[in-house]
Amino acid sequence: MTVFFISYDLRKGKDYPKLYEELNRLKGIRVLESVWSLKLPDTNTCVSLRDHLKKFIDGDDGIIVSIVSSYAWSRVDNAPHNFD
Repeated sequence: MTVFFISYDLRKGKDYPKLYEELNRLKGIRVLESVWSLKLPDTNTCVSLRDHLKKFIDGDDGIIVSIVSSYAWSRVDNAPHNFD
């Protein structure tokens, strides 16, 4: 399994429900206001996940997808996925 962090800026219309529903369907954890953690099979890539999530945001919104190998946190809303 691979741990991904997703960060986004939804601009203008700010249609959060579509994106939140999909992140929840993927069993994502909301770590900070605009940062989620996902743990997905190793067959996923940053590009494939980005392209999938772009279906749930508007054309002027920004998104970044990162594969995470190490992290530390303080005062997050929820602890991110772990690596086990």
